[in-house]
Amino acid sequence: MRASLLAPRGWYCFGSYGSGGDALFVSPQPIDTTNTFSSVRRGIAGPAIAISRRFGDTSGRFDVAEIIARVFPTYRAFVTGVIEMFDLPAGSFTFGPYPEDKRAYKSNTVVEYSTPAQADGLGTYSWLKKDASPSDGVAILIGQPPDLLLLSG
Repeated sequence: MRASLLAPRGWYCFGSYGSGGDALFVSPQPIDTTNTFSSVRRGIAGPAIAISRRFGDTSGRFDVAEIIARVFPTYRAFVTGVIEMFDLPAGSFTFGPYPEDKRAYKSNTVVEYSTPAQADGLGTYSWLKKDASPSDGVAILIGQPPDLLLLSG
């Protein structure tokens, strides 16, 4: 599967990939990639669209486990497995949704969400900065072990 997005002509894009997964970002403003791979991720200021795929059986498993803990309770065993595999403290992942997010479950593997402006949530989990606009998107688990597809905009 290859990540792709449809955006208006003239928008800027930036893609990344690695052993944990891949991501594609589009924005009407140039995307500052100066600190993209540093520990000081500044994020992409909106408006922007981000789609990322994280692999559940590589280094991406930590992101997959984080999102599962937040919104996919039927997959809790995956999170427990990651905690045990890496001998992590029990509180390594927050179980339960982000307090401000609104969620609409389409199945036990698909959830649409809306993160309000200036709030932490699924919409700002990846690379989009909190700003004056809400962020809407969808989180989808695919396959076994599950990979995560996260769309935010």
